[in-house]
Amino acid sequence: APSPLLDSASVAARRLRDNPWYLVGIIMLLVILSYIDRAVLSLFGPVVQRDLGISDSQMGLLYGLGFIAPFALLTLLVGWAIDRYNRVLILLAGLCLWSVMTAGCGLVSSFALLLVCRGGVGAGEAVVSPAGYALIADRFSPERRGRAVGMVAASVSMGTGIALVVGSVLLNVLGSEDRTLSFLGTVHGWQVAFVLLGLLGVPLAILVMTLKDPRPVVETRSVQTVADLRLFLRRERRLLLAIFGCGVINVSIGTGIIAWTPTLLVRRFDVSPGDIGYLLGVTSVIGGVIGAPLAAELSDRWMRARAFGGRLRAHATLFTAMLAGIVVMATGTSSYQVAAGYIVVATVLAAINALSYAAVQDISPSPLRGRMLALVQFATLAFGYGSGPSLVAFVTDYVFKDPQAIGWSLLIVGVPLCLLAIALAQFNRAYYPLSGQSASAVHTQ
Repeated sequence: APSPLLDSASVAARRLRDNPWYLVGIIMLLVILSYIDRAVLSLFGPVVQRDLGISDSQMGLLYGLGFIAPFALLTLLVGWAIDRYNRVLILLAGLCLWSVMTAGCGLVSSFALLLVCRGGVGAGEAVVSPAGYALIADRFSPERRGRAVGMVAASVSMGTGIALVVGSVLLNVLGSEDRTLSFLGTVHGWQVAFVLLGLLGVPLAILVMTLKDPRPVVETRSVQTVADLRLFLRRERRLLLAIFGCGVINVSIGTGIIAWTPTLLVRRFDVSPGDIGYLLGVTSVIGGVIGAPLAAELSDRWMRARAFGGRLRAHATLFTAMLAGIVVMATGTSSYQVAAGYIVVATVLAAINALSYAAVQDISPSPLRGRMLALVQFATLAFGYGSGPSLVAFVTDYVFKDPQAIGWSLLIVGVPLCLLAIALAQFNRAYYPLSGQSASAVHTQ
């Protein structure tokens, strides 16, 4: 006869799996791990450059386009698949791919091979946001969705911060000396760190397998056509321009700062990579924990109150704060002043990231949601993530021609982008839907 204890455990497990916050928790873990695996290179950057003989421009490629090109290309395919197939299996496949390629980053001995593995990490991570947010959208109503999206968006900054802290721990534990391992031969400390990070995907894959896609199978057969998607994009073009444009600018500025702030601290203040990880890691986590949940909670209240501008109403203030943070970083005379500016940028980055994904879910019909989430990720990453680190490197190498000028490069890239984002949000917020109807209908009322 079945054991009552086993029956009770089975019931508890089913209840846990059916709890929408359990889904949010696992997606948060996926996001955190994905950002650890992508962001830790910014901390390892100086030692990787030293050991592999890589230039600043080549590092800019590894931070930016080399990572984001496969990420962006796979995103479009992922969006199509999310509207048709089991989203949990899509998440699992992506996790396995990027974990293997993260470990591969620790087995390379040249820039070319590191570029290939870095691209593989990007390709695997393309599934996380579209599939995760699509699953959340089916489990939460619009008035409660912002809070769930905010929790996931907070995990972006948490992942970046944890990456710096974990990277610092690994650097301090493994040291800068070469090690001889029976199965890898002679390797650098940072290579061992990448292999260990890749192995973290194993327990998380087990958790993902406990999830269930809440979408009925029949819904996957009623996917809207490409013509429906084009009609929606044309009808909501003004609002989408603001949401996508602000998202692209936010990611461009944020990734440029995340990629180059460790190098700025090394070159200007001679801070050790280990100390940088603790300093920036803690500030990133604080920024994410403050920015994303607060912005999401406030935007949920605006949606319930049908406030003018919806989730776009805070963008002007947020980008003004980001601009101030960049100025503090560029002109800082100590590592703590740079960290103070960094925490402001991290807070705004998390807040706007949460608002962008929640806004796309607000305005997108369910049969188009996977492709719309994929499109916003494609836009923000292809044009934002791909441009930020490379623009800063270009200004440093070819405008100032001075490795010590990274801070001023951040300023030159960031200020005009912040001003452009403020204009986009201000001129298009009147198109935001206030109670479920289309954005165009709202504007014509």
